[in-house]
Amino acid sequence: MIVVLDEASPPDSCAGCGNSFGRWGYARARLVRERGGSRRLVRSRRIRCRGCLITHVLLPALLV
Repeated sequence: MIVVLDEASPPDSCAGCGNSFGRWGYARARLVRERGGSRRLVRSRRIRCRGCLITHVLLPALLV
């Protein structure tokens, strides 16, 4: 499932269990091709639910 949110303000609680999130580093860097054909290296922030321990990747707004 993809939920569109602002990376600067992650969700308040987990949709699965209702607990809060903590920062969990970054996802691996990926090369993303833009509309004009140029490429950009993107490293998305990762968060982890403190209750169910599931991780989520927050995509930057430029990718959505």
